[in-house]
Amino acid sequence: MSDCLFCKIANHEIKSYKVYETKEFLAFMDIFPPTFNGKITMPTVLVIPKKHYGSNAFEDVPEKVYLKSFKVARKVAKAMQRALKPMRVCLMIEGTEINHFHIKLYAIYKEFYPNYLSSMKGPNNEATQASNKWLRETAKKIKEAMKELRKEKEL
Repeated sequence: MSDCLFCKIANHEIKSYKVYETKEFLAFMDIFPPTFNGKITMPTVLVIPKKHYGSNAFEDVPEKVYLKSFKVARKVAKAMQRALKPMRVCLMIEGTEINHFHIKLYAIYKEFYPNYLSSMKGPNNEATQASNKWLRETAKKIKEAMKELRKEKEL
């Protein structure tokens, strides 16, 4: 895709700080990792297929590519663990800003980062648990879709 930033990086049209590369995949440093007070808090590596697939991971990405992406991410995460010595390396699939399937690997050094929105704490370190009603209704919708997909032989 000609206007895709990650395609340009994969094609070596834009400089990147590569950590791993094969014929099909590229892993490189995120030039905008999470920061706090001007300091990098979580070194981040992006793992992408070189071929363009949109960010809708379950519709745009063929299953074979999806599975291979995780194998590459695991290799890179092991190297990050050894090289950077974090508490752990976390994984996230994202695509909110760049519509090219990618996995983000974060080197985590502590349990909580100020001003970093997580599933347990908001930007002001407040608890942000969803209501039981919302959880029940959303789970019901997903379970109904699961039944439909099984009937259609999509699962």
